[in-house]
Amino acid sequence: MMTSKKHEKLTKLQETWSPEQLAVMLHVSVKKIYEVISSGQLITQKVGNSYAISQETISEFLKKGNPFLK
Repeated sequence: MMTSKKHEKLTKLQETWSPEQLAVMLHVSVKKIYEVISSGQLITQKVGNSYAISQETISEFLKKGNPFLK
C-alpha cells in the first residue's frame, strides 16, 4: 500500500511537465521556454537532473497573456 506522502509526491509529478514538453504544447522553441524560465516568469522544480513545471505555474503564466512567447 502506498503511503499518503508517496502518493502525494507521485500525484504532483504527474501534474508537471518538462520544458521540452511545454515547448511542444505551446508551439514555441525549447530555447524560448528556457529564456522564460531564466527571466523568472516560470518557476520550475528540480527533479533529479531535470526541471519540472507545475500545472499551476503554467496556468498563472498563461493568464497573464504573456507576450514573451510571441
